[in-house]
Amino acid sequence: MRNRRWLTTAVAAFAVAGLALPVMANADALDGTNGAFGDYVVENTADETQLQAQGEGATVAEQDAVPENPSVELPNKVSAEISDDDVMTAPQYVSTTDGELKDVETGKTVTDPALVGTSDAPADPLAKTDGKSFIPVPMDEVKDQMAESGREVEQPSDGNQSDSGQKSENQDSDSGAAEQETEGQSSDKVESGKAESDNADSNDSDSNSANSEEQSSEGQASPSSYDDSATPTVRTVRLPNNEYGAHWGTYNGTPAFFDYKNNLFAQQAKGVIDVSEHNGNIDWAKAKAAGVEGAIIRIGYGTAALDKKALRNISECRRLRIPFGIYLYSYAYDNTFASHEATNIVNQLRKAGVSPSTLSYPVYYDLEDWTWTGHQHPTSPRVYEGIVNSWYATMRAAGYKNLAVYSYVYYLNTALNSSSIRSRTQWVGSYGARNTFPFSMNYRGWQYSAAGRINGVPGDVDLNAFGNYRKVSATPSPGATYYFKNSMSGGIADKTIVYGKASDTVLSGDWNGDRSDTLTIRRGNRYFVKNSISSGVADKVIGYGKASDTVLVGNWDARNGDSFAVRRGNTYYIKNSIESGPADRVIGYGKSGDAVLVGDWDGDGRDTLAVRRGNTFYFKNSMSGGAADTVISYGNARDTILVGDWDGDGRDTLAVRRGNTYYIKNSIKSGAADKVVGYGNASDRVLVGDWNGDRSDTLCVRR
Repeated sequence: MRNRRWLTTAVAAFAVAGLALPVMANADALDGTNGAFGDYVVENTADETQLQAQGEGATVAEQDAVPENPSVELPNKVSAEISDDDVMTAPQYVSTTDGELKDVETGKTVTDPALVGTSDAPADPLAKTDGKSFIPVPMDEVKDQMAESGREVEQPSDGNQSDSGQKSENQDSDSGAAEQETEGQSSDKVESGKAESDNADSNDSDSNSANSEEQSSEGQASPSSYDDSATPTVRTVRLPNNEYGAHWGTYNGTPAFFDYKNNLFAQQAKGVIDVSEHNGNIDWAKAKAAGVEGAIIRIGYGTAALDKKALRNISECRRLRIPFGIYLYSYAYDNTFASHEATNIVNQLRKAGVSPSTLSYPVYYDLEDWTWTGHQHPTSPRVYEGIVNSWYATMRAAGYKNLAVYSYVYYLNTALNSSSIRSRTQWVGSYGARNTFPFSMNYRGWQYSAAGRINGVPGDVDLNAFGNYRKVSATPSPGATYYFKNSMSGGIADKTIVYGKASDTVLSGDWNGDRSDTLTIRRGNRYFVKNSISSGVADKVIGYGKASDTVLVGNWDARNGDSFAVRRGNTYYIKNSIESGPADRVIGYGKSGDAVLVGDWDGDGRDTLAVRRGNTFYFKNSMSGGAADTVISYGNARDTILVGDWDGDGRDTLAVRRGNTYYIKNSIKSGAADKVVGYGNASDRVLVGDWNGDRSDTLCVRR
């Protein structure tokens, strides 16, 4: 078990023409350094400030060390009761395939509640490692290392030894290969979609423009984004390296972390520690002075346990303005337990006065091979998918949408080998010479050692390198900054992010059905879909229709959230999911020259069309041809018209925009506006959405 991890950096407040908000890093990319995150960074004047180590903790000779754990000596022997399929989860113990904890040397089952808990409550997962981090290792690898070092491995006399190469029966066939491309990963394999039965024009110059460079602006990491012209420089001072040769250096003039063969893991990199109660009373002022650039704080484990130092660590990081994040060690065995674990996090964070905006980095869900009396940990990727989805849903419902997964390579290649989980994994523990996990995010974290020594931190502490694979520009991108407002009022923005490029077409919608609207970038006939209000890598990339199509957004079937409809003249090709492929429905309505609006005009949960001709609006309450159901006049022919549910009653209505003044109507009627507000500048581009899931639409200004 390991000290869970969290990274941090300074969060920059950012003000533009009266719209201001702290820029917050996000789980899906964290494409930033020194405070402003997303598609740009704000440079720090001291990019050599790193963790000044007072040396590394104790290590043992490589041939005598447990694989992946250079500071842990191999046991003197392995009992015949220990199977190749068991997993060593602590220096003295193994987790068996039937959910027991056994002593590796004696083979005896461990029953101490301090180590395995009771049927009602799990134990502190770090208790069996004396508070130190440990990367779990399959016993077949441990036995091989034992044989090389000349140590005793007892042979079973009754056929107890299982085939170490056999795949677990519980491993889901849908999990895929360890090196499979993860969902949302930058790739040229994105399927081109159709608006009707014919294929989209694959030679369209716009549709082909979404190359690896463009995808990387969403934080996507691809091999082509690596700058081979840059010369790596190894730097051997100030920041402790990994015991197996992974090391710090510089790349493109920024701090960087490399594997043992000098292959780049991350540039624009930060040194981060992760901590729990087992690290004692940390002198955070000394740690910060020593160069600690971030802290990942354990909030607890399971559904009720609070880390005894969590509140103190959070308070000190806030006092000293050390950016921090949170992790919770999971004991979830089903979806309900996972949801309760999320509730535990929310309750503890609220107790500490930590709102979603307080956190600079994601809340991490720490998924590992656990042992708990009377309970069995999952082994199926499909079961874990449900657990992760349930945890995410509960966290998001409470307002915490900046989320990610932590685990280690072996578990990610077995029990967690699901594309949806792997695509959410931003931070991976591996104490070896290289980190073999194929990250799908440009921003990634490597927990590379458990034996760091930092001034102000008693004993050993986990060391992490976080940074970008592809270098992120140091200049804000005009036209790609978004200022979100969660109420129909003037004043400063509630949230600000940078996303994509100024030249992008941007759509807003509830793409995953969680009742919160987010952004999608359109480039030609390719759509980079984001499921959170954050910078960084797209959650999904699809192709649909042609680059010349007019595209509308709506919830056409009242079931799966918003999706696209392609308009060609007065014909509409409607898709009920965020997928490529043929349209689910095709209808004709109005004239080819009509201006068209989309909204749920009657509150039935389905979006339909309205045709605008001058200042006259023809509303249709079903996706069908024929006469309009309601006709009204509102505003002037030259007005800009916006659509939204401004009062949260479930029905969309109109708002007239004139300059930076908005005349809001809460019913489909002519007459005076119900509310008038001013926001932003007359030159701003404006989007409408329910950004915080409170059922009321508000504005977002794009500059």
